[in-house]
Parts: sequence; structure tokens; C-alpha cells
Amino acid sequence: MEQEKTEQFSFLLGMIQQLNDLFGGRESEIGVRVFVEFSQVFLNTIDERMGTLATAARNKDHAQIHLLSHQLRGSLRTLGAHTLADTCMTMEDGARLTADMDYEGKLEEMTDQIPVLKSELAAFLRTLPSTSAPPEG
Repeated sequence: MEQEKTEQFSFLLGMIQQLNDLFGGRESEIGVRVFVEFSQVFLNTIDERMGTLATAARNKDHAQIHLLSHQLRGSLRTLGAHTLADTCMTMEDGARLTADMDYEGKLEEMTDQIPVLKSELAAFLRTLPSTSAPPEG
């Protein structure tokens, strides 16, 4: 588990470096600001997004499942949460094909992992310079 956390942090640091390079170099710290803003939006909206996706799954609303799982997949990939993103992709593909899938079961798998991601992301944000990360919770 500790190695996975280190790999996750390495991925996130690499992403910040790419954003810094894209937006004008390391000294600009734009990459850090963009990452922090993205992360804070994610942390502030993930519970609501998961709830909306759960409602769509209960209602077997394939169009909504497809759209919401696609959006969530992108956010999760950006954060390096590839296992969660893969689950979203499975749901997205199933919904696109209107497949009879246990969407609620897939969401339950994700629901167990989301708090860990939130905690690790908040902890990582606290390691960044001049970052007031949101409290865990």
C-alpha cells in the first residue's frame, strides 16, 4: 500500500511538472495552482457526482450512466486513479451498449475506494508549497 501511495504521489508530481512546463515553466507555479484548483473541485464534488451516478444506476438510465461515468473517468485518470477510472470505463462501455450490467455493484466497488483517494489527495495537497488543502473528511 505504501508503494502504491508513493507511485500515486510520483504520478501527481509528474503531472504538476507537465502543467508547469505547459504554462510557462517551473518558476511560474501555474501547474501547481491548476492542479490544486482541479483537485479541490474534485474533492468538493465527488460525493455528489457519485450520488448522481448511483441514482442513474438504480434507474437503469443508460444515457446518464454513460455521460456521468465518462466525465468521472476523465477526472480519475487525471488524478492517476487508474483502477477507479477503469471501473468507470467498464460502466461507460456497458451503458453505451445498454448492457444489462450490475452498475450498482460496480459503484459499490468504487465507493469503497473513493475515501482512500480523497484522503491521499488531501494529504498530497498539504505537501505542496503554499497550499491550504481541504481537511480530510
